[in-house]
Amino acid sequence: MKGARASLGLTALAIFVASCSHGLYPDPPVDTQALGRADEEFVACLRAAARKMDDHVSSVPDIARGIQAVCEPQWENSQQVRAQGTDVLAQEMSRQDRAGHELEISTAVVLDERAKR
Repeated sequence: MKGARASLGLTALAIFVASCSHGLYPDPPVDTQALGRADEEFVACLRAAARKMDDHVSSVPDIARGIQAVCEPQWENSQQVRAQGTDVLAQEMSRQDRAGHELEISTAVVLDERAKR
Protein backbone atom coordinates (compact mmCIF):
# COMPACT_ATOMS: atom_id res chain seq x y z
CA MET A 1 0.00 0.00 0.00
CA LYS A 2 2.83 2.38 0.86
CA GLY A 3 4.49 1.70 -2.50
CA ALA A 4 1.22 2.33 -4.30
CA ARG A 5 0.85 5.73 -2.61
CA ALA A 6 4.41 6.67 -3.51
CA SER A 7 3.81 5.61 -7.09
CA LEU A 8 0.58 7.60 -7.22
CA GLY A 9 2.37 10.62 -5.78
CA LEU A 10 5.13 10.40 -8.36
CA THR A 11 2.58 10.01 -11.12
CA ALA A 12 0.69 13.09 -9.92
CA LEU A 13 3.95 15.04 -9.78
CA ALA A 14 4.89 13.93 -13.29
CA ILE A 15 1.48 14.98 -14.62
CA PHE A 16 1.75 18.35 -12.91
CA VAL A 17 5.25 18.98 -14.28
CA ALA A 18 4.23 17.88 -17.76
CA SER A 19 1.18 20.12 -17.66
CA CYS A 20 3.39 23.12 -17.02
CA SER A 21 5.08 22.69 -20.37
CA HIS A 22 2.46 21.05 -22.54
CA GLY A 23 -0.50 23.34 -22.79
CA LEU A 24 -2.76 23.01 -19.77
CA TYR A 25 -1.76 26.57 -19.00
CA PRO A 26 -1.73 29.04 -21.88
CA ASP A 27 1.66 30.16 -23.13
CA PRO A 28 2.39 33.86 -22.92
CA PRO A 29 2.19 35.72 -26.21
CA VAL A 30 5.34 35.48 -28.32
CA ASP A 31 6.47 38.18 -30.72
CA THR A 32 6.11 36.04 -33.84
CA GLN A 33 8.03 38.49 -36.02
CA ALA A 34 10.98 38.52 -33.63
CA LEU A 35 10.81 34.73 -33.36
CA GLY A 36 10.72 34.38 -37.14
CA ARG A 37 13.77 36.65 -37.49
CA ALA A 38 15.66 34.77 -34.78
CA ASP A 39 14.91 31.39 -36.36
CA GLU A 40 15.89 32.69 -39.81
CA GLU A 41 19.20 33.99 -38.41
CA PHE A 42 19.88 30.59 -36.85
CA VAL A 43 19.20 28.69 -40.07
CA ALA A 44 21.19 31.20 -42.14
CA CYS A 45 24.13 30.71 -39.77
CA LEU A 46 23.84 26.92 -40.09
CA ARG A 47 23.75 27.11 -43.88
CA ALA A 48 26.78 29.40 -44.08
CA ALA A 49 28.72 27.27 -41.61
CA ALA A 50 27.80 24.05 -43.47
CA ARG A 51 29.01 25.48 -46.78
CA LYS A 52 32.25 26.56 -45.15
CA MET A 53 32.97 23.52 -42.97
CA ASP A 54 31.67 20.55 -44.96
CA ASP A 55 34.53 18.79 -46.72
CA HIS A 56 32.17 16.07 -48.08
CA VAL A 57 34.47 13.48 -46.49
CA SER A 58 33.54 13.84 -42.82
CA SER A 59 30.32 12.27 -41.59
CA VAL A 60 27.14 14.30 -41.58
CA PRO A 61 26.76 14.04 -37.77
CA ASP A 62 30.32 15.35 -37.29
CA ILE A 63 29.67 18.33 -39.55
CA ALA A 64 26.28 18.92 -37.89
CA ARG A 65 27.88 19.05 -34.43
CA GLY A 66 30.52 21.44 -35.75
CA ILE A 67 28.05 23.87 -37.27
CA GLN A 68 25.86 23.55 -34.19
CA ALA A 69 28.74 24.82 -32.06
CA VAL A 70 29.45 27.71 -34.45
CA CYS A 71 25.81 28.81 -34.43
CA GLU A 72 25.17 28.38 -30.71
CA PRO A 73 24.70 32.16 -30.14
CA GLN A 74 21.95 32.30 -32.77
CA TRP A 75 20.28 29.21 -31.28
CA GLU A 76 20.36 30.77 -27.82
CA ASN A 77 18.88 33.98 -29.18
CA SER A 78 15.98 32.11 -30.78
CA GLN A 79 15.39 30.25 -27.52
CA GLN A 80 15.41 33.50 -25.53
CA VAL A 81 12.84 35.05 -27.86
CA ARG A 82 10.71 31.90 -27.58
CA ALA A 83 10.93 31.93 -23.76
CA GLN A 84 10.03 35.58 -23.17
CA GLY A 85 7.39 35.91 -20.51
CA THR A 86 7.78 32.41 -19.07
CA ASP A 87 9.10 31.57 -15.64
CA VAL A 88 12.52 30.03 -15.02
CA LEU A 89 11.22 26.46 -14.58
CA ALA A 90 9.24 26.61 -17.82
CA GLN A 91 12.28 28.03 -19.62
CA GLU A 92 14.49 25.19 -18.41
CA MET A 93 11.94 22.54 -19.31
CA SER A 94 11.57 24.09 -22.75
CA ARG A 95 15.35 24.19 -23.20
CA GLN A 96 15.61 20.49 -22.34
CA ASP A 97 12.74 19.64 -24.73
CA ARG A 98 14.45 21.49 -27.57
CA ALA A 99 18.02 20.32 -26.94
CA GLY A 100 17.75 17.45 -29.39
CA HIS A 101 16.05 19.60 -32.00
CA GLU A 102 19.14 21.73 -32.49
CA LEU A 103 21.15 18.73 -33.69
CA GLU A 104 18.25 17.51 -35.85
CA ILE A 105 18.03 20.90 -37.55
CA SER A 106 21.81 21.06 -38.01
CA THR A 107 21.84 17.59 -39.56
CA ALA A 108 18.99 18.48 -41.92
CA VAL A 109 20.85 21.60 -43.04
CA VAL A 110 24.05 19.63 -43.77
CA LEU A 111 22.08 17.09 -45.79
CA ASP A 112 20.25 19.84 -47.67
CA GLU A 113 23.48 21.69 -48.48
CA ARG A 114 25.12 18.47 -49.66
CA ALA A 115 22.18 17.76 -51.95
CA LYS A 116 22.62 21.16 -53.58
CA ARG A 117 26.19 20.38 -54.66
